[in-house]
Amino acid sequence: MARIRYIVDPPPKGYVYPCTPKDVRRKLASLSEEMLRNVSVIHLCNQVKMNPGVDAHIYDNSCIRIYPVPEKLRWAYGKKKPNPACMQERLEFGAYWQKIEDEWFLCWDKDSLREYVLSHVLLHEIGHSMDDKHCGTRRGEKLAEAFAHHYGSNAEIKRRAKKRKKRLRRYMR
Repeated sequence: MARIRYIVDPPPKGYVYPCTPKDVRRKLASLSEEMLRNVSVIHLCNQVKMNPGVDAHIYDNSCIRIYPVPEKLRWAYGKKKPNPACMQERLEFGAYWQKIEDEWFLCWDKDSLREYVLSHVLLHEIGHSMDDKHCGTRRGEKLAEAFAHHYGSNAEIKRRAKKRKKRLRRYMR
């Protein structure tokens, strides 16, 4: 792990990073050297992505970029009630829907967002780094998701999901 370099750009005005390099180091320490063999850089990158939500990408199978999120930790999804099926995983990690005036927002608290980034988003990108065969394909995405689910906080996710079952049922009506 000593060979992984950390780069932190200053976040743009109105944005924050969902985790710190220290958080990332702690998470990576729980993984084997073999899983991290291709990762050489973790970059908290100050580019603001246009797609809503938490985002990270891997470049050249070795540089993982984690992007900043809005300071308010909420993303607008429009006036139409969002489909909870597509956001189930985020809901299980502690996100929640909020309607403000006529618009729906996906909201996070700081700790839940950090846990989501470290236990799912980061691991998803590490899963991509281990797969040089299916890069950019649906199969590659499925493999990266499977990796994140296998090595992430699955027991914690299931416990939270069970606890939130009533909230999800109430939302789906």
